[in-house]
Amino acid sequence: MAEQIPLGYKSTKTPGVYEDSKLTVERGFRYFYWSINVGAFIGQMVCRQVAKNESYALAFMFPAIVFFVGIVVFVAGSKKYVKKKPQGTVLVKVWKCMRYARKHKKQGQKHWLDGSLGVVDQPWNNKFVISLQRSLKACKVFLFYPLYWALYNNINNNFINQGLNMRRPSWLSVDQLNVVNSLVLIIAIPLFDKFVFPLLRHLGFCMGPVARITTGFVILVLVLGFVYKPYFDFTGPDVPEGATNDISVWLQIVPYAAVAISEIFSSVTGLEFAFSQAPAELKSVLTALYLFTNCGGGPLIGLILAIWGGDPQVLYVFAAETSVLGVLTIVFYVCFRHYDDMIAEQEQFGKLEA
Repeated sequence: MAEQIPLGYKSTKTPGVYEDSKLTVERGFRYFYWSINVGAFIGQMVCRQVAKNESYALAFMFPAIVFFVGIVVFVAGSKKYVKKKPQGTVLVKVWKCMRYARKHKKQGQKHWLDGSLGVVDQPWNNKFVISLQRSLKACKVFLFYPLYWALYNNINNNFINQGLNMRRPSWLSVDQLNVVNSLVLIIAIPLFDKFVFPLLRHLGFCMGPVARITTGFVILVLVLGFVYKPYFDFTGPDVPEGATNDISVWLQIVPYAAVAISEIFSSVTGLEFAFSQAPAELKSVLTALYLFTNCGGGPLIGLILAIWGGDPQVLYVFAAETSVLGVLTIVFYVCFRHYDDMIAEQEQFGKLEA
């Protein structure tokens, strides 16, 4: 998607004012994420009701039709896309570059891949090596995402179990509140894009990728750490089976909304970071590695933690998850905060490859 955005500066309607393609890439990923949640919101609202009131066949047919329309639109605009011809797998080139660097490693090198710089008889150049170094640094950043996704995934399981124990209207199904997450993203992404982030830049707070990711981690830890636990509390020494507490289920709107804000900072930035830090040949690979952290952090860790999904073990597991991510957030920022300065310096001298 972001490869469709021309590099450099683009003139605007205001004389002397230009738009940086880097900011356009940021916006592109935000609205890509926005469109995903538009689909999620409509799907959750429409398909659930169709399945309940009509049939599951019709409920599955609706998204199938939407996908078909999307394919038609995609193919219709094919001639307008920026396309690059396939050049074979880049992984072989990466492996050869790494192996060459290991064999020709010298003392005093700043990076172990520097051994592959200045080579003229190999299928890579200095620009590729420098970009590969950035890609490896990005992979280190992604190592912190699985636990973020594991904690995030509570909105799809423990939040629902939590809602079953809370006071709610008879007409409300607890899983319906999940749409709040998508709805908040639909509303908040344009607001952050048009007002919040420009205001922060105007005030001198130019948040780099690491700062934004850290902010998202902090929001998730704080909201789940301070809001989640009290919702399970019951009163009295003898609580009958099937009883609910006297806390309104509508209070779940707060954590659902906060998790959505966290996604704007961490999830969207992760996509952008994967794209911007990879050489042209590795952009899809690095993006796939980032998306794999969602798989590893959500379903895989979730399957393991499900062993302790009963009451009260689930609270202990949740407390442990939140605490560990809180500690890792501090470690993450301490280890990678200098990346923002490096990226800003590279952009200033035009060294980043889109």
